[in-house]
Amino acid sequence: MKNKFLTIALITFFTSCNLFSQNLSPKIKAFEVGEVLEYDVFYSWGLIWVDAGYVKFSVKDEVVNDKTLFHFVGEGNSKKNWDWFFKVRDKYESYNDTTTLRPFKYIRNTNDGGDWVYNDVTFDFKNKRAIGFIKNKRNLF
Repeated sequence: MKNKFLTIALITFFTSCNLFSQNLSPKIKAFEVGEVLEYDVFYSWGLIWVDAGYVKFSVKDEVVNDKTLFHFVGEGNSKKNWDWFFKVRDKYESYNDTTTLRPFKYIRNTNDGGDWVYNDVTFDFKNKRAIGFIKNKRNLF
């Protein structure tokens, strides 16, 4: 009897929460097209903090093969006055479906102190595969 009453009480509670909520199917949106975030990057040598670089994240929309996609871009660079010490030029890109966020293409083009990596991956969900091109170059002093 107690279990039956508890079950009915819980069903009533959760149904009434849904009936009186202002938005029955809320859309969670953590970002929007045109949004840009920029940060300064600092490096710590004990008590000394060095303003070494910056990063930038952006969200765009682009039409690829007659389909509108999110184009996420993340870029990180060392500041010019620190390039002599350790030069960084990094760019990451991702093209994703606007409703499911499913990735269609991913590009990585990074240069960290002379170590260069380029990845270009296209996702084919219909055939359950990813087609990629990868190229690396390592500078050993």
